Amino acid sequence: FFIAVAALQSLSLMGNLVSSKQESPPPLPRVISSSRWELRARPNGLVSVDDFALQEQIEIDTELDEGEALVQVEMLSVDAFLRTMLDEKAYHGAISLGDTLPALGYGRVIASASPKIRPGSRVMGMLGACTVAKLSAEQAAMLMPMISLPGVPPTAFLGILGITSGITAWVGVHAVARPPRRGETALVSGATGATGSVAAQLAKVAGARTIGVAGGPAKAAYCTSALGLAGCVDYKAERPGGGGRRPVPRPRRQSS
Repeated sequence: FFIAVAALQSLSLMGNLVSSKQESPPPLPRVISSSRWELRARPNGLVSVDDFALQEQIEIDTELDEGEALVQVEMLSVDAFLRTMLDEKAYHGAISLGDTLPALGYGRVIASASPKIRPGSRVMGMLGACTVAKLSAEQAAMLMPMISLPGVPPTAFLGILGITSGITAWVGVHAVARPPRRGETALVSGATGATGSVAAQLAKVAGARTIGVAGGPAKAAYCTSALGLAGCVDYKAERPGGGGRRPVPRPRRQSS
């Protein structure tokens, strides 16, 4: 994770790739309103809409302490790890009942008391499921400037070029593991997920015979058809006679 963060931050430091410079926003009134989704009850198994509550017209004091920032949220992503943060004990850090739901996203800085964050700039990070995020000094310090690449929409930095999917996949394949070589076989677990599907494609591009691991016939078919992998191990399927699992082969193209 930290390697992925460093990779994204190194990109943001490459001069003209940073698209955060913009005219400073107009002065704000002392109080502005925001809407947010908050945690009403901890989910038991599958998440239900009843676990959340939408709070509207929440008043936010625009007076900031040192290091704090206000961000007008433009776009949010829904990531798998956010589900674990709804539990009482969570690997990624739990939130309390009544707290704003966690969410990665990007937006414009409308006020800042941090010398490192310029009002009017576009930033990305853990903003939360709200329309205006008031970030503590610690939270604001974790923000990163948005990057501008020709032909790349900003939403890509919450997906294929984001920390939790594309960059994590690249770091996993090329930095944590040894990049596969042509003629080798690469096995990728979670191959239909946001990160695993990218990792599988990276291994395939490297020339490896890539096998995915997924659960259920629909996901196995997705691995071999949509992703074009050489096969998929369906961990939910048993071989006849109870002999364990077997790879689902890639469908052969029919000759015309």
